[in-house]
Amino acid sequence: MAFEVRCGQRKKNTGVSQLCQDLGAIRKFILVPKGWTISEKDARDYEKWQEAIQADLGERIYPFPAIHEFTDNSEDIVMDEGALGSIFVRDGKINWQFEIESSRYKHEALKSHSLQKYDVILIDTDNRLQGVVAANGEFGGGSLQQFVVGRLLVNDGSASATKSQITMIFGDTAAWETRPAVVAGLDWSAMDLEGLTDIYISNVVGTTSGVTFDATDRSGNPFNGEMDETGFDFVIKKVDSGLTQVISAITASGGENVITSTLTAGDYTIDLNNPKDMVTYGFGSAGAVEFTVV
Repeated sequence: MAFEVRCGQRKKNTGVSQLCQDLGAIRKFILVPKGWTISEKDARDYEKWQEAIQADLGERIYPFPAIHEFTDNSEDIVMDEGALGSIFVRDGKINWQFEIESSRYKHEALKSHSLQKYDVILIDTDNRLQGVVAANGEFGGGSLQQFVVGRLLVNDGSASATKSQITMIFGDTAAWETRPAVVAGLDWSAMDLEGLTDIYISNVVGTTSGVTFDATDRSGNPFNGEMDETGFDFVIKKVDSGLTQVISAITASGGENVITSTLTAGDYTIDLNNPKDMVTYGFGSAGAVEFTVV
């Protein structure tokens, strides 16, 4: 692998100044599922990252917003100090704290990932992806023991903006430090990787000819659904059977969406489709809404 720098197998010669890619200042990070990996070839392909962002839940990756401030709170090496000498116990844990420009709504979304199990891939100021060489030889993320989204730091009206406070503690310091993997020389900006925006559905009215509802993001910006020959932005399902209903048309304006579909009496749900099956890119579901046709 071109990105692979093997550092943990034996003593290494130290004249590597022209070989190794340094870790620049951390500008952004991506949370990935535990054990998630990508080949070096695919890691250089912007579309492969977009596919991973739109993947099914459990396989989806989550780029976080750009970092505003970084503090290294890592432990020192732990030694057992005795009267006649010192004994090495373990490396100190990597403990990093970040502050991210935020808002109450953004913090709500970030907080949903707190205390979940993730690996992490870093993006540095030189547009390099920083991770580890996984067991399968592919590019993977550093293993996190803890990922905590803490307080929302509120704008103080003078010199401090509203920010979310994030702490990440690495679970495997040795892997991060002895199996470095760097993907450099990208012909696209890794800062352009953005997470999906949740869409909320409200004011649902169902009839035998279809359903009308409002769709907006958390800040009230309208979402107008679309469909084409291969995909559609919304999905209607029958509650009792779970069967997906046939949609023949979608029209929308100002966030008011009108779906044409032949429905019988009963209970249904309306929701955004799976992101990978949608026509409109960059959005995800905030949850299905139930309605009744009489």
